[in-house]
Amino acid sequence: MLPDKIIIGCFKYQIIETDEPIIVKGAECSGDINFLTHIIRIKKSNMSEQMKEKVLWHEIVHGLFEYRTIDPEKNSEESTTEELARGLYGLMKSNGLLPGQAKRNEMAVTPFGTVNIPDDIKPGQWVSIAPFKAGD
Repeated sequence: MLPDKIIIGCFKYQIIETDEPIIVKGAECSGDINFLTHIIRIKKSNMSEQMKEKVLWHEIVHGLFEYRTIDPEKNSEESTTEELARGLYGLMKSNGLLPGQAKRNEMAVTPFGTVNIPDDIKPGQWVSIAPFKAGD
């Protein structure tokens, strides 16, 4: 299940799942981000939850590039990496996704998928997230 909003930098983006076609530069896409209206749209049907989460992260990275004014064609690899790291850290911190920030018995969207935070987790404790188990 996707969250209904995410904070990228100082902007709160609404996340909308839609059955309407998402067209970007003349091609149908699985998602898009609008930097003016602060809306992220994700295709609602014909995609697994994992794919929707991956598409969301794809759009979030576009949002980070825009917010941090990252241009990989003009910046060095080190500069691009540093700006992306700063953006990801701010995004994770602003949305309560850093270790110890998640509340018990809540769902958290991570780069590894949506996970349930167990109620026996202690503040600051890292949680091992394994998206696939043998035999699944």
